[in-house]
Amino acid sequence: MEWSSNPIDPARRELFGRIASIIIAASAPSSVLRLLAEPPGVAQALDRDHVGLMLKPFFRCDDSDLWRLLIDAYTDCILGKIRPPDPPLAHNWIVPGGGYYAQWLWDTMFVLDLLAILPGQQETIRGVFQNYWDFQQRWSRVKPPFMHGMIANFMAPYDAPAERPGKEWETFPAYSQAPLLAWGMERVYRRNGDRELLRKGVQPLEDFHEWYWRERDVTGCGLIGVGA
Repeated sequence: MEWSSNPIDPARRELFGRIASIIIAASAPSSVLRLLAEPPGVAQALDRDHVGLMLKPFFRCDDSDLWRLLIDAYTDCILGKIRPPDPPLAHNWIVPGGGYYAQWLWDTMFVLDLLAILPGQQETIRGVFQNYWDFQQRWSRVKPPFMHGMIANFMAPYDAPAERPGKEWETFPAYSQAPLLAWGMERVYRRNGDRELLRKGVQPLEDFHEWYWRERDVTGCGLIGVGA
């Protein structure tokens, strides 16, 4: 493996190597499956001991510091990012870090990629994707045909802070973000084999990609321009 020419601290390189050595286990005991079967949103209230129990069947790690890092990551950055429905988001949704109070497009895919490792999360993940498809339908109902199929950079609840007002969704944000929804859906499917997720998502994804090719290949050269 070739490393970047940029200098990397040896301790960080060792940490990255140890992270790469974590092995996903093959099965989970029934007690952990019961924990994971709790209704959406319960995971937010779990303390780190509970999260450790949830993760233990799926990861093997001999380094205590790295194991705590994994627990912290799932507690704060994965399970801790799940939010209950909040109109117009009719399903559980994912909030990113910082002050970005909305379900964003590509940030959410990274969270779902790791959430899909855990069993019992299929309904939550389907709902997160359904929020995108719901937005797409709302958008296409009120916009001219050339705008149909777009999925916005983020989708904010109506009661979101003023800097990202969910009630202004028809005018802000009236642009998209790097189109990683298909990548995210493939990652989830490879982890949990959820065919229902694919069944519901293929047509909205095709409409989204059609919008990109139609409206963002501005020079007709076969390359799309991606907003951020």
